[in-house]
Amino acid sequence: MKWLLHVSKDNAPCCDPLEIEGAVDLGRQDSTLAKEQGMGTNGHLPSCYPMSEGVTRVVVASVNEHTMLRHIQIEPVNESGSFRVRNLSRHVAFHLTGGVTVPAASAVEGPSPLEFKIDRWTLRAEHEVEEEEEENSDIEMLEQAAPPPGSKNIPGAPLSSVMQSIAVGGMDSVNLIRWLRATLDVLQEAASSREFLPRAARAVVELIHLDGCRVLLHDGERWTTGAEHNKRGVDRVTWRPSMRLLEQMR
Repeated sequence: MKWLLHVSKDNAPCCDPLEIEGAVDLGRQDSTLAKEQGMGTNGHLPSCYPMSEGVTRVVVASVNEHTMLRHIQIEPVNESGSFRVRNLSRHVAFHLTGGVTVPAASAVEGPSPLEFKIDRWTLRAEHEVEEEEEENSDIEMLEQAAPPPGSKNIPGAPLSSVMQSIAVGGMDSVNLIRWLRATLDVLQEAASSREFLPRAARAVVELIHLDGCRVLLHDGERWTTGAEHNKRGVDRVTWRPSMRLLEQMR
């Protein structure tokens, strides 16, 4: 079973994630092992080599960096999808992220990702995420890419169609996204452009299906039309606002 080992020192990655198959024995350089005797103290770390059948040795620290343990073993547990970490030190314990203690000469199992920190080093083991075949994917794509807020001529779904979907116990996701997109577009204009009022009037007509909309502003003395939008064929000449309502709004 393949998995990934992340090695960081001083909160910075030491290398790209290491792809591991089987178990790992990691730690500082062990001068009793023949393959590590000639590494020196300035070699590139981490360094990997096959230690035994099914076990990869990963040297993450030089022989002089005594705060790192010599041997910590990590292996995937096939049945549960978790990892088993074994502390081969006879005297020093360490802790997994989350607080679980791995005592000296003991082993602990934990879910993926399994992470622990020893002095300046952070080690994390996690299973690779396999890409699903396109035919098995449950992701549903929109008919068209969503333009960013502020884009012009965004087709919005009428609010009536959204409300109808809710009323019958279902939700048309495409209509809902289009309606939210158009609403966000108007809000974006409010923050970035003087076209807010005209676009807000247009949005009211198109999203709520009104015959027309006018935005009236009061300058302290009289009411003026700040913006308007009407459906085609609507008589805009004979329209008059209710002065009674306007007086109540002052």
